[in-house]
Amino acid sequence: MVLLALLVPTPSILHGAWRAAGLLPLGCGILLHRSAWRLFRARGTPIHPESTPRSLVTTGPYSWTRNPMYLAGCPILLGVALLLGPAAPLLVLPAWIWIVHRHFLPPEERVLTERFGDAYRTYQEGVPRWI
Repeated sequence: MVLLALLVPTPSILHGAWRAAGLLPLGCGILLHRSAWRLFRARGTPIHPESTPRSLVTTGPYSWTRNPMYLAGCPILLGVALLLGPAAPLLVLPAWIWIVHRHFLPPEERVLTERFGDAYRTYQEGVPRWI
């Protein structure tokens, strides 16, 4: 994002002190990620996506999104883009969503389905992938 801000000339989204508005989505994203991460730790399940999950976490932010840690990346990236100023870093946000949606979530969902079966399928039916 920093390289895009420096190397791709685009108009600024916000100017001067208004760029500090990026702290709000950045902070919200960090809080969302932290709360999801804490639930994983409390349930003794690994946070790394390639690890074998030990527990199906469905409470807290997991009650309204199946992927709060990935979702948290959206306001974090938005916040950083706003703090940087130029519009070019905003290009990272749709790229992040596309990469996660296409390349990270499908294999993780397969593992969760294999590991937790009907419990995960029921969870999938009741809670959206993003929001």
